[in-house]
Amino acid sequence: MSNARFIFLVLFGIALVVVGLSAFTVNERELAIRLRVGQVVESDYEPGLHWKIPLYENVRKFSSRSSPPPSPSFRA
Repeated sequence: MSNARFIFLVLFGIALVVVGLSAFTVNERELAIRLRVGQVVESDYEPGLHWKIPLYENVRKFSSRSSPPPSPSFRA
């Protein structure tokens, strides 16, 4: 294997890792919030593929299905 081909394969592998860390999907049944260093950047995402800056931004996903109301607590 030539040196140029090896360098190309390494750079291609690094590019695949960066793209894999940058992409995220939102399902119809999810709500997503993008955080940049702990601060909310965006929270209104449509279902589909979206992008973020890897290692600098995080995405938190929550179920959009309503949860049942809490049961009443009984005190004696």
